[in-house]
Amino acid sequence: MQLWRIGARRKPVSARGSSPLKCDGKRSETACSPETRFLARFGTAGWALAFWWMGVAGVALLLALTSQPAKAELHFRGDIGVALQNDLTYRASDRDAKINDLYFTIEPSFSLEFTEGFSLEAAFVLEPVFDPDPNQNRWFDDHGLFVEQLFLNYAWNRYSVRAGKLNPAFGLAWNLAPGIYGADFAEDYELTERIGVGASIELGDGTFGRHTLSADTFFLDKSFLSESTLNNRGHTRERDGGVSNTGDLRSFAVSLQGTEIPQLSGLTYHLGFEQQHGGHGERNERGYVAGLTYGFSPMDEVEIELLSEFVYKHFADGIDSNRIYFTQSALASWKGWYAALSYTKRDTHSRVDRDFNDSLFQTSVGYEFPIGLGVHFAWRYAREDGMKVDGVGVQFTYAYAFEF
Repeated sequence: MQLWRIGARRKPVSARGSSPLKCDGKRSETACSPETRFLARFGTAGWALAFWWMGVAGVALLLALTSQPAKAELHFRGDIGVALQNDLTYRASDRDAKINDLYFTIEPSFSLEFTEGFSLEAAFVLEPVFDPDPNQNRWFDDHGLFVEQLFLNYAWNRYSVRAGKLNPAFGLAWNLAPGIYGADFAEDYELTERIGVGASIELGDGTFGRHTLSADTFFLDKSFLSESTLNNRGHTRERDGGVSNTGDLRSFAVSLQGTEIPQLSGLTYHLGFEQQHGGHGERNERGYVAGLTYGFSPMDEVEIELLSEFVYKHFADGIDSNRIYFTQSALASWKGWYAALSYTKRDTHSRVDRDFNDSLFQTSVGYEFPIGLGVHFAWRYAREDGMKVDGVGVQFTYAYAFEF
């Protein structure tokens, strides 16, 4: 993880729900054949995912029957990212947006490996779980601690499977866009806190690079883990509505990522598709992503990283609107120093409301000490929902990793 990304504010996952399943015009599923019920609930993509999982299960069973039992030996490792951040919006077309916000973001993650390849993965987040009040400064308030991921993972050879509360793969700019504010818009489409199952396979033998195909099927977490402690953000329920808040595995995401491609040193690509089922009369959201990153060294100890990512969402958030994101960024680093630029365009075209043409430009500079400490400064200009804002930010970070 890039240290200057630790303190980036996550946007809360909307919590909405689904309506009762209708099958052949009836609410009772017992009136339908098993095949019809499956198609009504999961659709054609459900069949594809079912066959995917039958194949994965078959391979896992074959390996279990033909391999020697793994020696049980607990191995525990983790890392903790801490960020102290201050955001000052000093100019805005709406005076209510002019605030100063000082807060912590702490992200501990742990892995408990029971046997070789079989582990329990956990990730927690401590951060403000409510937005600040309009035109009201905030200091260390509204912090909540919640579980972002908690799942079992099994990896062997070129395969891996996982189940539990996880973050399905879709896009990379929300994690890789550099700078304090570089990923603010891209975090809109980050998939987090879903309950589901997933699998990955590394394609080929590496001759033409490393290409990994991943698939996850999921729904929005509405268990007690959707709450937070210290300050409770509330319990997500189906009646709240929202895409993938259905309580069943009708939503899915598929992605393909490639790295270490011969003759294209430093270039990586990622492609993805997601469909999140809507509820309570909402539409099914479909998202498409394509992105490239390229890293190179023009001179000794100088590293340049470029990123470009395009996302299109049909029926974004389950309503009658389409949304486009286009993120571009550049990062230059030298002996612990770095400078970053990023720009994101976000256009929303609605059939029921007015259109929005949002944009975000930010520049960041900073220094990371060898002991894990970092100091970062940023300036941002954004146009969002018709409002223009200028702001500056400072962030102090610390990262620590351990294992035993």
